[in-house]
Order: sequence, then C-alpha cells, then structure tokens
Amino acid sequence: YWRKANHIHQFFVSRLEGDVNDCNKHYFDVDLLTRLRELCESIMENKGRAELLLPTQDGFFFGSLEYDDYYYETTEYTIRLIKQLEEAYDEGKISGFAYQASW
Repeated sequence: YWRKANHIHQFFVSRLEGDVNDCNKHYFDVDLLTRLRELCESIMENKGRAELLLPTQDGFFFGSLEYDDYYYETTEYTIRLIKQLEEAYDEGKISGFAYQASW
C-alpha cells in the first residue's frame, strides 16, 4: 500500500498500463518488483538521480511533485516492502503480484 507516492504509481502505470491509469488490477511477476527495488536503492544512494530514475507524476490526489522528505520516505518504504515480498515469494508463501490504483 502506498499513499500519495506518485513516483511509485507512475512506475506501475508506465510498465503495466501503457501510461494510461485505468484503475484496474494488473498482474506482474517478481522481476518487476526487483527492478523497482533496484531503482529505489539507486535513488537512495544518489538522490540527485531521483528525477531521472523515478520521476514524480501529477494528477488528481497524487500528492507533491517535490523531491522532498516524503518522496524519500516512500522510496525507503518501497525498498523495505519489496524485500519482504521477495522473501515471501522465494519461500513460496506468495505466488504472484498485482497492482491496482484506487481513489
């Protein structure tokens, strides 16, 4: 669950929905999560690359467009969450993933 983490939302919309947010459930594999984690880790290693790697996205109820504390907090949260999901996947506790935006 992400709240107003528009850069994470845009990551999924661009890769799963053809850049058109349709608010439908979209299924994907663990490789996409791993890619998102790697992007987030790269940003936290070099915050100057945030705009290039995971740009903010404007829109209704999307939150701030600034690369501020909240942006980096949600990026860190994403790393922690994905590590937990990857571990559960590797242990066979979950078998797949889905993303759906809702507001």
